[in-house]
Amino acid sequence: MSKTEYVTDAGLDKLVKEIIEKSTHSALSQIRDQEINIIPVMKIRTNKEGEHEPNPGPPAKIQKVSDLWRLFTEAHYLLVVDYYFFNHANCVEAGIFNALCEVEVTAKEGAIKLATKKPDLSLFVATLQVYGAFDDQLLGLRDWMNEAKSKAAKSFASKVSTGKLPPDGEPTTAASDDEEKPHIHAGIPAEEEAPRSRGSRNRR
Repeated sequence: MSKTEYVTDAGLDKLVKEIIEKSTHSALSQIRDQEINIIPVMKIRTNKEGEHEPNPGPPAKIQKVSDLWRLFTEAHYLLVVDYYFFNHANCVEAGIFNALCEVEVTAKEGAIKLATKKPDLSLFVATLQVYGAFDDQLLGLRDWMNEAKSKAAKSFASKVSTGKLPPDGEPTTAASDDEEKPHIHAGIPAEEEAPRSRGSRNRR
């Protein structure tokens, strides 16, 4: 049976502060400008043998502190970071940065309203702009997109070289006025349209 506990960690505190203070991306500007207090905590999951294992869900997640709990703490948000992720992953900063992007602060009439944002995709675009493709899934997506672009460019060059498509993109030949054009019915050439059966009509 697994056991889960939450603890504070000096190394995590230091890293989170460095990410917020050193980042020049506008995604974290609200945290600095509004002096939002974020308390990092480590989420530790151990199995019945006492071995650490990853927690299900995102490796780092922002949680807004409720109004009730803010009576007992000055924190605006909790940043919950998976212990296994923090100690084993090679993209810890990117994961924490992505979680910090969830912070949404709206200033109005001298007060601030706190909320959390959902990622643009599975991650915030800001995270990709700062850290690039930092895990295997994103690296695979990047390689796939580069390969698709390369194939499209080669196909276009081949059509140009064979005269099927001139460099300006205009067709090399136009259909003759004498040439009979296929009759179209509901987007299907007339000769390919399947015959209708009287018995196939739906009755109401």
